[in-house]
Amino acid sequence: MNNFKLIALILACIGVTAASAEVPQPVVRVAKEMQSDGAEVRAGFSKGLGVFIVASGSARISGTKAGAKERARADAKLKIATFMGAQISSKTRSEVSESSVNGCVEIKEFFSSVTEVDVKQLLKGVQDLSSDDDGETVTVVVYLTTKAQDKTAELNAAVNAMGDEGTVRAVGE
Repeated sequence: MNNFKLIALILACIGVTAASAEVPQPVVRVAKEMQSDGAEVRAGFSKGLGVFIVASGSARISGTKAGAKERARADAKLKIATFMGAQISSKTRSEVSESSVNGCVEIKEFFSSVTEVDVKQLLKGVQDLSSDDDGETVTVVVYLTTKAQDKTAELNAAVNAMGDEGTVRAVGE
């Protein structure tokens, strides 16, 4: 990789990060309205940002707080995707087994759920607005603006112009 291209990429990333460090006031206002109404997703518009969506996600802390925060963030992103009409499919399975040991009946129930979301490039540019931890649950509020999506698309085009992207494979909760 050309050093000049690498430096340009790093500077572009810093620019996107610096731009995302300051949360725009219209987003903050809509987020406060959303939370006071008990809503989980709300859209807004401003001339500087274009259309934007704010969403809240939560997850119980079962393990690390960092893991719960990532699950809460994924929940919020799923709500944005649902709001925007992305294709979502869900599979749920429940099983019950019953056994008898020494006259005692033991019943076990198993439940599994898998949700698949086809969003492709839709959620690139989602930024964190706030994170709250009450000791049992982590709640994360995120937002997506058309301006952030445009910058992410520009950065993605610059990375693609540099050559092979490679393959990333992730397995997790």
